[in-house]
Amino acid sequence: MSKGKLFLTTIILSIAILVTILLAGCTSQPIELQNASEARDVALSYLDDQYTENVPAKDLIWQEYVTTPEGLIGSETREFVSDDWKVTVSYPVVLPENTVYDVIVFSSEVGWHWKGNVKADGTVTELNGFKQLTKEESQNIALEFVKNSPTFVFDGIEETLKLSESIEVSIPYTWTFVLHFESAHAGYGYRTGTMLAEVITPHVVSVTVEHGEIKYASMDDKWDMMQQKEIDASPGPPSGVQAAPNDSIVTANVIDIITATGNFPWELVIEIQNSEDVPGFGNFTKERVGETISVRTQEDISQLEKGRIITAHVRLQGDEWTRVLIATDIKLR
Repeated sequence: MSKGKLFLTTIILSIAILVTILLAGCTSQPIELQNASEARDVALSYLDDQYTENVPAKDLIWQEYVTTPEGLIGSETREFVSDDWKVTVSYPVVLPENTVYDVIVFSSEVGWHWKGNVKADGTVTELNGFKQLTKEESQNIALEFVKNSPTFVFDGIEETLKLSESIEVSIPYTWTFVLHFESAHAGYGYRTGTMLAEVITPHVVSVTVEHGEIKYASMDDKWDMMQQKEIDASPGPPSGVQAAPNDSIVTANVIDIITATGNFPWELVIEIQNSEDVPGFGNFTKERVGETISVRTQEDISQLEKGRIITAHVRLQGDEWTRVLIATDIKLR
């Protein structure tokens, strides 16, 4: 081989090696999320990049709680709480590389809300944009839901659709809207191919919108508008066995304080740190140390703040069908 050809070959090989090195250095390693906290961080980084204002601060310290519903198999839910922000992450129990995390970011104080999902490779898909929840927006969500419901689409008379009542419920940024409309025939849902009574039929609809999403909807107390089926009107289960006498003294961290209704005007979300027996009573909370529970109380806790440590007597009331935890003698540590 001549010196010229050898020189040219050397130059070509050097360039090829250099290009290979540069490409290797520029190729980013694929992300593979391993857990819910990593999915939370990716979602929060997306919010910070896309919206910048009113988003959670970068230096927040998050407390993690397992909130998977009891008995649910195949998926898990984690809640991350810091100040008035809560990030809820739900995901199926599958191989990490196949996991898609559903993420909700919500501020209970000012109502900012975002929903999306995060794939294992870090890809974020926005489902509901970051915005402040309002009664007016929730009302529009309820109206659109009714307009697109099978009963209304089939033969609802549009000019008869009216909002008659708005009810603010105990859950922050949640409303129930009562609407009326008339349809041209009797019955519910799509009724193509069935014999229809041609009679103007009035309907009363109740729609609950929680954090920008439909949580419950019924028509005439007879038709489940979400499941599109009749509401079971059969008698409920028989009276359950009453809870055995129980009481305990818990030490707990206050996670959230919610205004409720009825005989118990306050609801506390607490993380149990310690549980002490009360002589002569069973202790329902002993096996729940480290868990997050909700308790109701008649005591005035309007001055209590989230993040404080309290002691309280906690007892279980009710039976196996309906249970409620009652807190009394609430004191700051």
